[in-house]
Amino acid sequence: MGPPRPVFPVSFNFRAIEWLAERKNYTQDLALVERVCGICSNVHALTSSRALEQLAGVELPARALHIRVIVHEAERLHSHHLWAGVAAEVIGFQTLFMTCFALREKVMDMLEAVSGNRVNYAMNKPGGVTRDIVDPGMVAAMARAIRTALEREIIPVFTTDPTVRARCAGVGVLTHDEALAWGALGPVARASGLPQDIRKAAPYEIYDRLDFEVPVRPEGDVLARIVARPRDRRELPYHREGRRGPADRADRRG
Repeated sequence: MGPPRPVFPVSFNFRAIEWLAERKNYTQDLALVERVCGICSNVHALTSSRALEQLAGVELPARALHIRVIVHEAERLHSHHLWAGVAAEVIGFQTLFMTCFALREKVMDMLEAVSGNRVNYAMNKPGGVTRDIVDPGMVAAMARAIRTALEREIIPVFTTDPTVRARCAGVGVLTHDEALAWGALGPVARASGLPQDIRKAAPYEIYDRLDFEVPVRPEGDVLARIVARPRDRRELPYHREGRRGPADRADRRG
């Protein structure tokens, strides 16, 4: 007999999402899929709406596409701030944790200004969006303020603080080749030197008309994965014809 081997039971958590969706109409399904995850609720409703639009051959007005991207990017900011705050908490950096979550609150304020909700925004529907943005200038100003606070309060600490470096540099290295072989995506891939971003690789909505950099780090360690996210949040997409973001471009001409 050899040494004892650990046994890891494999189980399945049945949430009945597909089962429920099969028994509801398309409008009811939107409310259902948006509740798959509270942190990334918008992307599920967006994906569901896009699938129906592609099946029906529906072309969306430009304004609806801009509004979708505004909410989509704001939710991505919210998710990254949450992740960064949790990372700071795990390494015992309470002050940085509170700073990240304070800025996350500002992102949620922006989402509330756009949709009326701080969670489950209910902005997507097949064929467009459920509501207009009344004051695009205000939303653009809020996005610029968040970016300024990110550059002043978050990125310098994550990139230079000795506590962060001592606990994260050289830890949990995922090499470039390993990331490629294992199919790493998003910030995890970018932290290992892979310039992987679905908005660039397979652009949807209006991303093919936007300019933004894909921040890449070569180290592949925990520090690189932490730094990849705030750098990613700093890169807000802009239209090619000028440094104007989707919120600035969401005018009333289509």
